Amino acid sequence: KLESRYETNKNDPHSVRCRIFIGNLATDKIARQDLEEIFSRHGKVLGCSLHANFGFVQFETEKGADEAVAKEHGRIINGKKIGMLLLMLFNYLNNLT
Repeated sequence: KLESRYETNKNDPHSVRCRIFIGNLATDKIARQDLEEIFSRHGKVLGCSLHANFGFVQFETEKGADEAVAKEHGRIINGKKIGMLLLMLFNYLNNLT
């Protein structure tokens, strides 16, 4: 059984570097435990959070986050093609507008 907590520090650069953003997520059809199961194959998952049509996964290492984005971007989950970014890149792109 996978057990994660979502206790991350938004001001800690290492923590932010190990977090991924998942867009176009059917959050009405998926649970945090499902996300953890999907992404734990890429590294230890410290936590997951779901919001309206998007989510975040916090990995223990940068390698886990990088691998998850490289291998899972474009995957179909519950009939929707997800898009993924490392959170630091997501934050950077949002600050450009």
